[in-house]
Amino acid sequence: EGHSLQRQVEAAKKYAKENGWWLDTSLKADKGISAWHGKNILKGALGLFLGYIESGRVVPGDVLIVESLDRLSRQETLKSLNIFQKILEAGVTICTLKPHDTFTSLSIQKNPGQLHVIIAVFQRAHEESETKSERVRDAYEEKRKHLNQAPLTAKGPGWLSLVDGKWEFNSHARTVKYIVKMATEGMGVAAIATRLNREKIPTMSRKGVLNWEFSTIQYLLCSETLIGVYQPTKYEEGTHHRIPAGEPLKDYYPTLLTEQEFY
Repeated sequence: EGHSLQRQVEAAKKYAKENGWWLDTSLKADKGISAWHGKNILKGALGLFLGYIESGRVVPGDVLIVESLDRLSRQETLKSLNIFQKILEAGVTICTLKPHDTFTSLSIQKNPGQLHVIIAVFQRAHEESETKSERVRDAYEEKRKHLNQAPLTAKGPGWLSLVDGKWEFNSHARTVKYIVKMATEGMGVAAIATRLNREKIPTMSRKGVLNWEFSTIQYLLCSETLIGVYQPTKYEEGTHHRIPAGEPLKDYYPTLLTEQEFY
């Protein structure tokens, strides 16, 4: 609910004020972007910060405040250490709030023991994330074994909502039927998307996408979830990618179309 973010921002403001620093808030916080997978570097504000170091917007003497080192990275120890090292080598100071610590290239040279602490923190952070992931994965696998007893996940097609453990059609079901009707009348996906946008019909996006895209219409019309089919998935061994697990299950979802209408 944003409490963690608010806590970190307020703590950073307080720490900056105590040290007479001006706090640059131009980079927005990464919400839900994984520091374990390194997405905070590939897609997040940390990646932009590292880019600012290279472009000279962040200069030697500047300070990066983090609540704790595991907020910086939860990747494998060497990868985390590499990010940490890049920042310090650029002359940027890293300050942590829990506990209050200051790290610079010079401080580590004078006190090599700091390096051991840093490595231990990164190693523990990665192991904790790995353990959490395994628990989630195991729980998902256990649920998958009992698909006939209860839904595997509360996340389903946009036109269905999980109510008291059962799938029910929501307001988007009428939109889907409208899309199917237009398709069976011979309209192409581009024309359908254009009409939906012109008529200002809400999308089913959970990410706040406002406009219908051609690809969304195409995917929808080809999805067997319309006839109640669900394809269980599992994590591919050694990766974080999901792959099909077993045969598709019929009658898992309520059917919006008959098989004849769908095909």
